[in-house]
Amino acid sequence: MTDLGHDPDDAIALAYLIEHNKIPDAIVLSPGFPQQVQIARGILLEYNVTWPTVIVAQDKQLCGGYHPGKHQALMITDGEADMSLTHEKFQYFQEQEALIIGPAKNLGNKLRCQKMVFQGGYSPNSICPLDKFEKREAVQSFNPSGSKNNFNQLLESPDIKERFYVGKNVCHGFTKEQLQRQWEPANDKMYQFWTRLKGTKAMHDVLAAQCFLDQEIGIWEQAKPKWIGNKMTTESTTDYTYSLIGIK
Repeated sequence: MTDLGHDPDDAIALAYLIEHNKIPDAIVLSPGFPQQVQIARGILLEYNVTWPTVIVAQDKQLCGGYHPGKHQALMITDGEADMSLTHEKFQYFQEQEALIIGPAKNLGNKLRCQKMVFQGGYSPNSICPLDKFEKREAVQSFNPSGSKNNFNQLLESPDIKERFYVGKNVCHGFTKEQLQRQWEPANDKMYQFWTRLKGTKAMHDVLAAQCFLDQEIGIWEQAKPKWIGNKMTTESTTDYTYSLIGIK
């Protein structure tokens, strides 16, 4: 699930998954604007991917009000948006794995999976804390706050066996410069898009994608996100919920 188009690292994360032979069975778009469908389909066409199905995450079709970011506006699109699929189709994707790199609109009580990796939350116990989060007990986090009720449902759902949260104080320190030492897009159009991003651009969603492919790259604590008002921290837990505190 992604809010593709609002931040360029969503597009890079999708390219990363495809280039690592982890083509999604479904892409759920939040909130599901037609332009987001165009961008998603454009990326898939660049990689000659005819599957997955693009699924819109809203109850009804949206027709306006969307303005892609300056980087995302340069992305290849196919000029069409198939809005016939809605989040209702998501009930058919069960007992698999889910990567969520956007607000989980309309998904809180519909997701059933063995493993969920969610980009969002906060990691106050980071083993390499970032200066900007020094001595901060709780911070705001975009993806959880973007659909708080759905986030809370995912956090407590008995239908999700394991939960992994990639939060601030770790992901904010993972930049394009660091990712570049490991990988760059092989596809020409995606590489052109990639080169427009500054080296200091945080790759939050790509780090989540890496953790989705291999949890062993991360250092985790058995802890779950916790709200303090509209901000987030973590608390210890005995269930199968983990928060990222470092990268190996």
